[in-house]
Amino acid sequence: MKRFVVAGCAVLAAGIAVLAFRTSDEPLASVADREIHYDDFRQAYVDHLAATGLPDTPRRRYDHLERLIGVQLVIADARRAEVDKRADVAAAIAYATEKLKVDYFVQQSVLDTIAISDRDLRAMFLRMNTQVRARHLYAETSEEARSFKARLDAGETFESLAQEAFDDPELASSGGDLGYFGFDEMDPAFEDAAFALEIGQISDLVRTSHGYSILRVEDRQPKPLITEMEYASAKPRIRRYVEYRRNVYARKALVQSLLAELDPQYYDAGFEILSGLVTGNVRLEGETPSAQMLSEPLVTFGADERRTWTLGDFRERAEHTRPEQRESVTSAARLKQFVDGLLVRESMLSKFERDGWSRDPEFISAVRDKEDELIYEAAYRGMAADVTVSPDSVRAYHRRYAPDADFEGVAAEIEQQLVQLERRSAIRDRVARLREEYPVVVHAEDLGKLDLRRAPMTGQKPADAVGS
Repeated sequence: MKRFVVAGCAVLAAGIAVLAFRTSDEPLASVADREIHYDDFRQAYVDHLAATGLPDTPRRRYDHLERLIGVQLVIADARRAEVDKRADVAAAIAYATEKLKVDYFVQQSVLDTIAISDRDLRAMFLRMNTQVRARHLYAETSEEARSFKARLDAGETFESLAQEAFDDPELASSGGDLGYFGFDEMDPAFEDAAFALEIGQISDLVRTSHGYSILRVEDRQPKPLITEMEYASAKPRIRRYVEYRRNVYARKALVQSLLAELDPQYYDAGFEILSGLVTGNVRLEGETPSAQMLSEPLVTFGADERRTWTLGDFRERAEHTRPEQRESVTSAARLKQFVDGLLVRESMLSKFERDGWSRDPEFISAVRDKEDELIYEAAYRGMAADVTVSPDSVRAYHRRYAPDADFEGVAAEIEQQLVQLERRSAIRDRVARLREEYPVVVHAEDLGKLDLRRAPMTGQKPADAVGS
């Protein structure tokens, strides 16, 4: 079975991390109806050491296990109090569950499509040790980019077209010259094109995360001497980075494939209304759109059976996206990309349910762990919300530990530090009381012998894989 690879839940408010998947049957501890397994502890503890820079010691291992037990106690108590039924928490859980469904579907679809050879690794190593100089023309839409390409093919120059392509004076006046750049300094698709082109060759349309580019490589400067020993030393981190990039590309290819399958066709009237609202060219008569406006058809889509979204359908689905996603929609082109993304997301969710993945034990475990993370965060905020410190305490701290500092200049910082200390104390007291209320069984005799080197992949971009 393909493994659903997801980063572990991060419950950082109290400096505690919890792993998303249990891959060992050996419990270190049982807390209420939940178990903490060796693999749970291993990944959470390794993440904690990496985040804090602290060394591994036997005492630190046992202290961290106690933190994980505390997290599970808080979660058990919050579930009993039905914190997960609160409107804000329930909404967060619903959004996170939908995202997990999409991630799961993508993983099942692309995981087996990634193959890496030694030739791939050597090519990436050479790229890491090469500088490229290129110029480009930027376009927000494919239509505009195709126009630029046709004009280049007809004999116009980068220098002349850059005046139209760029608002930036430097790029406009330099013919889109980017100067020299190296590995991982540009959008991945742009970088791939730059390293694939011969010097003087002009690319076709390159779709990036920002729009479209057409580029020409002006020069390429590899490092004068690259040894086999350097390659052997860098090979493990190169492999991790290539795996990460291949995963990203496979995801993008899946999205494009689903979009082509959906074949969205936009209604001019509905799209113009929505685009006008986004750009500010259309004003609402009241505070909310009218029923007539919401019933306006926006887009029709579907492979076997065509469906239609109205402006109201779009509005309903857009409300389930992050605010920063909605705020990034500032033009008609970006609006179309945004709607396309919502269509693809709905297609993934439909296929996820169709294929029965919601019954997969690994997915069920992932949902449960995500719920735990969100419930814990809500419970933590609740426990810490009423903590305050008096002005006298702030002044006493100042007199004892920072008498030479201007009080008005440091009072706010001192108050914040004291509040944080009081919060931690309140939570420790709460956890101690919960330990009396809920059954806790610990089997940590071999915790000191645990091998920390075993850790599951997260699918995240490796921090140490950049550069040579």
